[in-house]
Amino acid sequence: MKIKKIVSVWLKCLTALSPLIAISDIVFPLAPFGLYITYFLTTSFLISLLIRFVPRWNLAARQRIGEMWYGTFASVLLTLSILMLFAYNISANAPDEKGYLSSKFKIVGEMQSDLNIIQVGLNEIKGTIESIDQKIDLAKKESSDDPRKELANLGHPWTGEAFDKAIRARELEIIGLYLDGGMKPESNIEEYHNGILWLIGKDHLPLKNEVFELLLRKGLDPNFHSEGALRNIYRGAPTDGRNMKRYKELVADFEGSVFAATAKMQGDTDVLELLKKYGL
Repeated sequence: MKIKKIVSVWLKCLTALSPLIAISDIVFPLAPFGLYITYFLTTSFLISLLIRFVPRWNLAARQRIGEMWYGTFASVLLTLSILMLFAYNISANAPDEKGYLSSKFKIVGEMQSDLNIIQVGLNEIKGTIESIDQKIDLAKKESSDDPRKELANLGHPWTGEAFDKAIRARELEIIGLYLDGGMKPESNIEEYHNGILWLIGKDHLPLKNEVFELLLRKGLDPNFHSEGALRNIYRGAPTDGRNMKRYKELVADFEGSVFAATAKMQGDTDVLELLKKYGL
């Protein structure tokens, strides 16, 4: 009884494989589907081998598949993969490189011609889609010529607070877009914890100097003075005012530059050099 069941399994598998071999041969000019099926069967065999040596998985497979596990199951997979590979080699070595059946039967060649027409049509559709994608990308690029639109596309509102946030995050590209769009670097300088003044002295932060050079290159006045910024910098300082007095002295030394005075107080020589480079 068991032998009959095994024979029945083999016959069913071979019956299922036959049309797969025929179809893979017919579509051989389009793609090596026979090779793909071989890869699938071989991988399945290797996975079954792994399952066989893991007790828990082996028990689960035996409960699910029954007495066909493991010998019959594995031998069927291995045999089918070998047969599929053999059939693929026959297709690949056919004289006209269109598969074995095409070289023997004219009707198969005509079917392949029809399939090729379909493939050409699919390629044309693919080309049309790619063309549409390129036009969409071009439209996005054209709309991105406006820095404010580009910022909106990227999710950055046109506000001083958002600009300040980009400075603190040292996002050079975003900062550049704000400046190109007309944002004045000193526009929110009197805001408490202003990003530009906050960044001075933070030598441990990556791209700190690059941010300052970008700001100076795109319009930040190295000699900018602001009483409001001065007050905010030392908000909460000791009531004796010694820090503020020293700061005002530094401001006077640098002819009013709030940036230079802050850099001097923070010991930030890099920013001082950049300020001098751009006209301090």
